[in-house]
Amino acid sequence: MQRTRFCFVRAFRDPFMTGESEATRAVALAVIISAIGFSILKWTDLKDWDVFVSPGFWTGSLLGGTIFGVGMSFSGGCGTSSLWRAGEGQVKLWFSIIAFAISGSLFREWLDQSGWLMKIGEPLFLPDIIGWNMGIIAVVLFMILWYIIAVGNNVLKKIVDF
Repeated sequence: MQRTRFCFVRAFRDPFMTGESEATRAVALAVIISAIGFSILKWTDLKDWDVFVSPGFWTGSLLGGTIFGVGMSFSGGCGTSSLWRAGEGQVKLWFSIIAFAISGSLFREWLDQSGWLMKIGEPLFLPDIIGWNMGIIAVVLFMILWYIIAVGNNVLKKIVDF
């Protein structure tokens, strides 16, 4: 991750700010490969169906994503890039990783014990709504579309005005 400067924030930010698509292409391919690999593990019963699958709540995800996005901006990177930057010796990111781990665990525990976990919305899990086959197809098609838009913008520079 460190050698490639892999960062999810960069993958979402760069096509709109600089017009570059290298990180976007890498993340889109990584998501496609991991979604297909994850599905293979589930379909072949190499992993139990409930392992690593937890449905999310759209309201909780929206609020948590907003808080995480603000925190990402202050700390200087996403969780992935924070790990390799901390490994490079950036002390600020050591504290960010510790705070991220502790606050995430404590907040999840508080949500569960306070009863707010049940109040923030109905769990949403894509395969429960459209099935595993269509879920994988939807994820792959969305990532391919994202890839095409990013690469097209890299060539045509239509999203970013230079």
